[in-house]
Amino acid sequence: MAKKVRLVMDMSPPNVPPSTCLGRGDACEMAVSAVYRYLMPSEPILEPRPADRCTFHRPFAPDFNECPAFEAVEYGVTDFAGNPLGAIISCTHLEPYQLSRGGSSYPRCQLGGPAERAAYAAGNH
Repeated sequence: MAKKVRLVMDMSPPNVPPSTCLGRGDACEMAVSAVYRYLMPSEPILEPRPADRCTFHRPFAPDFNECPAFEAVEYGVTDFAGNPLGAIISCTHLEPYQLSRGGSSYPRCQLGGPAERAAYAAGNH
């Protein structure tokens, strides 16, 4: 039996029925893009991708070894009551960094870009 989906707020663009997004990713992406263009008529501000950005998929897998300077650190995650939910593996060199005041943040490697990470790894082995 198919689930009934109740549309709470109609955000579909003109000439795109709300049911278009159900089960079809391309149509949904087009509908969302049309809504975005309607709500945000100006061009988005694109900031350059910094060289010290960590480009690896996070959270890191327990056997992660793609970055030469990776040093695992494990963080325990809890809910608001302090009950443990599990653990997340990150890198000791990873920190959040803001591009500009009010701008977006990105995962920054404290060591620098790929060349600095390789040099760090070469000096530590």
